[in-house]
Amino acid sequence: MISRKLIREFFFKYYHYLILPILVFILVAPIIIGFFFISHYAVNVPYWDQWNTIVPSTIDWYAGTFDYHSIFEPQNDSRPILTNILMLSISVSTALNINAIFYVGFVIYILCIFIILYYVKKDIGMSFSTLLLLMPMVYYAFNLYYMVRFIHNLGALSYPVLIFTALASLYFLSESKMNSRWSNLCFLFSIGMGIACTFSFAAGLSIWFAGFIQLLIQKMHRRFEKIIVWTLSAISIFYIYFILLGSQTTGLHSTGAYISFIETTLRQPLDKFLCFMGTLGAEIIHDNTVALFFGILLFAILIALLYVNRYSLELDRYSKWYGLLTFGMLTSLEVTLTRSGGLDYLDPVETIFFIPGPRHSLAIFLPLICIYILAIIYWKESVAQRKKGEKSPNPMFFLRAREFKNLFLLCIILLLLFGSIILHSTSGLSLAKAHHNQQITYQYYLQNYAEIPEDKLNLLCWNLQLVKSQAPLLEQYNLSIFASPNPEPHLLRFYWLDPDVKTASGNETLIETYYTKQSEVKINSISMPAIFEHPQGLRGTTIIYEHIKIHKQSNFEFDIGLDEKIWDKSENDGVIFEINIYNPQSDLTYRIFSKTLDPVHEKNDRMWQHFKIPLEKYVGENVSVQFVSRPSGNNNYDWAWWGDPKIIWTT
Repeated sequence: MISRKLIREFFFKYYHYLILPILVFILVAPIIIGFFFISHYAVNVPYWDQWNTIVPSTIDWYAGTFDYHSIFEPQNDSRPILTNILMLSISVSTALNINAIFYVGFVIYILCIFIILYYVKKDIGMSFSTLLLLMPMVYYAFNLYYMVRFIHNLGALSYPVLIFTALASLYFLSESKMNSRWSNLCFLFSIGMGIACTFSFAAGLSIWFAGFIQLLIQKMHRRFEKIIVWTLSAISIFYIYFILLGSQTTGLHSTGAYISFIETTLRQPLDKFLCFMGTLGAEIIHDNTVALFFGILLFAILIALLYVNRYSLELDRYSKWYGLLTFGMLTSLEVTLTRSGGLDYLDPVETIFFIPGPRHSLAIFLPLICIYILAIIYWKESVAQRKKGEKSPNPMFFLRAREFKNLFLLCIILLLLFGSIILHSTSGLSLAKAHHNQQITYQYYLQNYAEIPEDKLNLLCWNLQLVKSQAPLLEQYNLSIFASPNPEPHLLRFYWLDPDVKTASGNETLIETYYTKQSEVKINSISMPAIFEHPQGLRGTTIIYEHIKIHKQSNFEFDIGLDEKIWDKSENDGVIFEINIYNPQSDLTYRIFSKTLDPVHEKNDRMWQHFKIPLEKYVGENVSVQFVSRPSGNNNYDWAWWGDPKIIWTT
């Protein structure tokens, strides 16, 4: 019989081999979730500023008219030359698959997080306890709110490239301390990666200030000469960026706007400082008022961490962390100053409660990570120092020891990380669902651009003419959603769309609460997205969706039901559900469905009722679909739901 002692000895001898695979799985889990998140919520449709950047560039490439000078054209206040080259390469090789750009950006972002983990390993090793402490940081970096960045717009690639080049530049700078050929090469590499960072995104200009701070605090061979070279390189890049290549003089992304932001900051420095605190706090929660509190707390923790370790900061050894912290603080500050209001731009000048939008999330996520890692470093270093010295029997000395002060600060930041993960999960998921539904709608608009009204096409881009002129070319060259001979989607969910017309009996204005949409409506244990339509007046309510194209082999599938909460209401006497199809060319209306539900008196009606109607008669027509709800007698508690109505066609 195996003894307990033998089991214990076996466990303590091999537990690292047993636990390590589990830890690796836990570490990789958020990355796997991230890929699933993108595959589930990302939608392959050009949106907003993609219509004046990657869309025309890809069309020109396929048309044989591509001008290489367009790579150097500014995008708002950025000159993302490096990002443009990478994005064009992806677009050309995937026939303008926007999702491919999202995936590449996410892979680069994963690489950035592993580089940060490598930095930690290089500085303090990767012990079991260190790995455990880094787990929350990884989950914070891949929280669902930040993941929304990878299903929305060009920043999905620009920000990861920005972060990667900044990490590389600061790392090579930290490796350029010695008097050796490799050290000198590292210094040149750091300048090269600084240039790449500058031309990846507008915030990349911050790398020159962050690198300058790092050069000041780290000990290195011929430091003065290297500072001069770094400074001259920065001046040259700024000259090329703003003077030689030119800059916008009007609009939100112009030099005039930036001057107004600076003037506002000088006039109201306290307001802008509080906005900056809100930006830092947004790393933990995206709520204007609460974020301000958390930002002040995080800033206070940083000051306390520096004070507690003021005699053991080892700035030279950990210079890259301070360089990265400076970079993260500067990018956060830039977002604050340029998005929190200034004179005639954006929010009111007196704004003090501010958080950046989701699209700027990767510009502000670094400070919390850097502060947390510095807290880990100083705590482990103070533990090591305490073990080398003698233990004091004095309990007050025990409490005052640097080790326990660092541990206290580390625990607070750890709680903030856990809070950020939890608080961002539900908001990130809700945002992803809303964005997905919106983009699916836009995908349908683009697929049917010839029949869609201009006001709806305008939702794809602020410049309607860009969409109208380029959509036919996308179809001509089989790009984006037209790359497939049978482009998706093969269904149209009315839940995605907003009605063109909502009327009540006698063309009266419909009461606002009589129409709504809900992502999950449960009736008799089954949930689905649904549209609420309460009958108003004797003839009820009509909701109309115009310009609906009927494809071959199309079927109309939907459920109907009355809300569970009215089943015990004796005043209710049922609802009549009807669907009409109106053909504007023949000016004829066809009723394709009519059904009465009365769950108060008929128990069989206390569930979703599913229906499927073929639409072969209307193939090729551009019709209007009318959803009608009528009172069976009175309209008391006529809480009628259309369960996920959709038109599905086969390829």
